[in-house]
Amino acid sequence: MTSPKPAWRHSGFWLVFGLLLASVVISLGMVYLSLRGRDTPVVADAYDHGLDINDQLQRSHLAARLGLSADLDYDAGTHVLHLHLHAAQPLLVHQLQLRLPHPVDAHQDVTPTLQDLGNQHYSAVLPANIHGQHYVLLSTPDWRLVGRVEFPFTHAELSAR
Repeated sequence: MTSPKPAWRHSGFWLVFGLLLASVVISLGMVYLSLRGRDTPVVADAYDHGLDINDQLQRSHLAARLGLSADLDYDAGTHVLHLHLHAAQPLLVHQLQLRLPHPVDAHQDVTPTLQDLGNQHYSAVLPANIHGQHYVLLSTPDWRLVGRVEFPFTHAELSAR
């Protein structure tokens, strides 16, 4: 008479045990991903933020009607960004703001101070550690221009979108 095989020598054992083990590993992986990449909570004024989109679109349309565009030149050696604003008509600019938000990591967002050099020319010193892709938002309370750059770059153009 032959002795019975141990349980681990049966294929049915590995099928059941393998499925259980795989489900535990996948579950632990999902817990890790959910804790590591958690979303930010929904803000209480989400409706108001939705209305801001309409305001941004109106500001872009005004920039297009004014024939606005801008040229950006970046000197990676000195970390200086030069900006030249173009308009179809002479333009008085007050409260010009430049923002360089990172598409993924808010800690890499940059909001440099623009220095008015006259004749629609501006410059700003950027941090030495800026790298990778960034959106470029040039705006006043009335209009805005947008673009995208990847640091280090030499030239880029902003337009109304």
